[in-house]
Amino acid sequence: MILTIYADALHLLHNQDMAVIVDNDFNIIYASDAFINALVSLDEKGVINKKLHELPYDKSNTYVANTIKQTYEIAKQNGKTQLLVSAPGMFANLDMFILHYNHLPHPEDSSTAGYVLFITQVDLVQKMSLLYKILGLANDNQRIELGQDQVKLTERDQEILFLLCFNLSGREIAEVIAKKTNSFISPHTVGNIVRNRLFNKFGVYNIPALIDKAVSLGYCRMPSKYYHYQIIGIKENI
Repeated sequence: MILTIYADALHLLHNQDMAVIVDNDFNIIYASDAFINALVSLDEKGVINKKLHELPYDKSNTYVANTIKQTYEIAKQNGKTQLLVSAPGMFANLDMFILHYNHLPHPEDSSTAGYVLFITQVDLVQKMSLLYKILGLANDNQRIELGQDQVKLTERDQEILFLLCFNLSGREIAEVIAKKTNSFISPHTVGNIVRNRLFNKFGVYNIPALIDKAVSLGYCRMPSKYYHYQIIGIKENI
């Protein structure tokens, strides 16, 4: 069976990653050790031939099953897709995760033999994207009229100000910017920009006042480069 060959390869290359192989009906054919270990109270025998939404979780929360089922339909339509999913209670210490679907072609006719799924943790940048989606903040492409009181901000000023509006620390802001630009910025530099530039430009003397004024004037805008993840589920208590 072709999926067995794929499973052998996945076991050699990705056994330490959270990965599974499913057939065209999305029944699990193979699960990595990392995937099994991350599940809540389940051994390998309880995984094979089950679907993701049939694995252990709070059965009273039908949201989880419905969310996972949606991913099947999206994977069928697109073949390769990446989704941000919320499934609390399914994986230990992992309420939200990125679910990567890739179709596995049959070598004889290039039809879809099954799918390989990789599950990865949601990082800080992705959580910011989710929070932006929930709050419905204005995109950076939208124009905001401030008249004579318009504050001139550099691109870095705007970026730091947006992240600051979510009460991120200087270290967290530096981490997000470094990941998005592939360049290093220190927490100290972030602090200097806040104190020496943003305080002066907005005429304030502390961070709470800066946030209040920036939000009231419409400056808490998310840069478009931060917003590119598709969300199919959001926990109600986020």
